[in-house]
Amino acid sequence: MFSAYLVLTPPVFYLRLFYTEKLLSWDPVEYKSLLRWAIFLAILAPTSLFLVVRKTSLVRKHGYLLFAFVNISIFLFAYYFFTSGAVSMLPMSHGIHEMPKHGCCAQGIIYPKTKIPMLTKWYEENRIGFVDTLAEKLADERGDETGARWAITPSVLQHVGSKSSKGDNWGSDKPGEMSEAEKLWNFEFELNNAKRLRMEHEKQAWRDAHR
Repeated sequence: MFSAYLVLTPPVFYLRLFYTEKLLSWDPVEYKSLLRWAIFLAILAPTSLFLVVRKTSLVRKHGYLLFAFVNISIFLFAYYFFTSGAVSMLPMSHGIHEMPKHGCCAQGIIYPKTKIPMLTKWYEENRIGFVDTLAEKLADERGDETGARWAITPSVLQHVGSKSSKGDNWGSDKPGEMSEAEKLWNFEFELNNAKRLRMEHEKQAWRDAHR
């Protein structure tokens, strides 16, 4: 599927088969936009309701109380919406989509062979740095040359391990806390049905063998 996608949508820098959702927090621009809408609704909704039903006996007796109740309810809804997290409230749709930022980590990345010389030269020039961080830096600085960064949802790989080659394993000096490597996890991958996936793979393998 990806090979066909490369032909249809060049240029492509890579396809990410794994990422961790913990980095997909609210985008500052998105957060401010949603917050403005929440404030707008918190003012508009109770005001509109008050104007519509202002002549009823209930509003005449408890108008200010109803106004406050609706206002507080909207603010609480907005609070729980944001604190639930972007991944829970606005999850990525299944399929292949662009991921120009928040991509982690170096596991399970497919690079087109045409990008390998550029990436190799970049590593040789920089010499020091993590392979995933350096690759993202290259795409940030020379995006016109590298092409778009893509990811597949849900991830088709999972990260398993409690120690990192980067050396930032916090488990030893902070007892009781998870190490950084243990936090690299794709939650939606765990929702996959192993039996169904095996059947899909066997059917695809049979189709490929009989082409």
